[in-house]
Amino acid sequence: MGRGFLVVAAAKAYFIVSSAILNLGLPRLLGDSARFGDFRVVNSVVSLLNMVVIVGAIQAVARVVGEVGQAPRAVSRTGRRVQLVVGLVFGGGLWLLADLIATQGLNDPHLAPYFRIGALTTFAYALYAVDVGLWNGQKQFARQARIDILFSTLKLGAITGLVALGFGVGGAFVGFALAAWAITLIGAWVSHRQLAGTATGPRVSTGHLLVLLLPMLASTAMLNLLLSLDGLWLKRSLHRLVAEQYPGTESTAALRAYVTSLGRTAMDGALSHAELLTEATSALSGLFGAAKNLALLPYQATYALTLVVFPMVANAGHADPAAALQTVRRAMRFTLLLGATISVPLAAAPAPVLTLLFGAPYTLAADALQWLLLAAVLLSLFILAVTVLSSIGGERRGAAITLGTVALQGVLLALVLDSGVRSLDEPVLARAAMASAAASALGLALAGWSLHRRLGAPLALPSLVRTAVSAALALGVTRVVPLPSGILGAILAPALAGGVFVLGLWLLREVGAADLAIVQRVLRRRP
Repeated sequence: MGRGFLVVAAAKAYFIVSSAILNLGLPRLLGDSARFGDFRVVNSVVSLLNMVVIVGAIQAVARVVGEVGQAPRAVSRTGRRVQLVVGLVFGGGLWLLADLIATQGLNDPHLAPYFRIGALTTFAYALYAVDVGLWNGQKQFARQARIDILFSTLKLGAITGLVALGFGVGGAFVGFALAAWAITLIGAWVSHRQLAGTATGPRVSTGHLLVLLLPMLASTAMLNLLLSLDGLWLKRSLHRLVAEQYPGTESTAALRAYVTSLGRTAMDGALSHAELLTEATSALSGLFGAAKNLALLPYQATYALTLVVFPMVANAGHADPAAALQTVRRAMRFTLLLGATISVPLAAAPAPVLTLLFGAPYTLAADALQWLLLAAVLLSLFILAVTVLSSIGGERRGAAITLGTVALQGVLLALVLDSGVRSLDEPVLARAAMASAAASALGLALAGWSLHRRLGAPLALPSLVRTAVSAALALGVTRVVPLPSGILGAILAPALAGGVFVLGLWLLREVGAADLAIVQRVLRRRP
């Protein structure tokens, strides 16, 4: 598992770096927070569908490949037929419903063309998923990692290149679509060469694959909705809040000043009151989206582990439950420690870090960032737990738990944003983040209990307590020790918090010589 994680995590690390360049550069390349807000909101919907069609298929195909007697070539043929339909359903659905989503769902009609361009990406992802599932099921993690790195490079170059040439948000999504189709064709060519000359093997029925795929599609849809629901709900609710705070044309001048304070630059002086309302919601969504991108670093850093754990636990879950439980416990503990190690330093100085990375207006999302970081760590553990459930035959239970968690998040967001918040003077962004953290905590508890009943306790309570104590100690020290403000504070505060956190883990004996020995064994062996 360690060696597999290394090669997949290397690709994810490259993805994180390329995504960081993209997320840090796009607000500046696009010109202001409002245009970045448009990109972030549309990309949340498109990425949600992309992850549904690719993750569900990867897991279903990998599981069928891992079954005794199922040859990859036969799985590939059946998988491509199924995914062609899946791509048409999700990609075509997004294309047809673009106007409805933009107008009725997000109160912003000008987003519709971006959704249609994004639909092309979703269709490509559906086809690409079959090849990734084949490599994952055969534990060809190095090949999977190389293709992922290539895709990250193509995506970064195409998006930033077209935006830099002046094509704006539309250019960003065209670049995304071009990169997705390029990697789909490359992946198909690589798989064709790999499988050429191999035995077809026994026929894989479409029904058998669908029985595995459909619950995983539902579970993946709900999991990814958890990642983006707060930002989408916020975009929808902010329109009402801004309209109530600036109700008529007599407040247009004040509204224009407010939009400018949110980082919206170079505004056309002829913008109407209604257009300014849309600009304000886009800018606020951009502030929240930037904080959310930063907060998702723990999730992105640990997500590679789910790709490795799934085929390993799927193979051992029935033959050797004890080995499967040991794998799950190590993976859950690693996810907790790595996620907290990334989150604690960022939570120590949210305002200076946001200012350094994005600019002064983004400090309005500082309180939200702290709650989003907590939500991301909890969500990483939750997603890993649901992935394990799917790998051992509990995909329906995992889907039900995820659906319940999404429903809870929707209820909390409705209570907070639609009923609880009365004015923009209240911490709207932070409250949306708090709702997400609460929903993630409950979802993790439910998934953990379900895993406990099937395999045993997936995460030792002492590890959770020691990690929480170390995090609280680290954040407390940064509140007590006087630190400079500005760029220096944005560097020193996270460094101090990170050092104290790691020291706390060592003193409390949460990490020690045994962990170092595992790392040395992993690094000593060549994949």
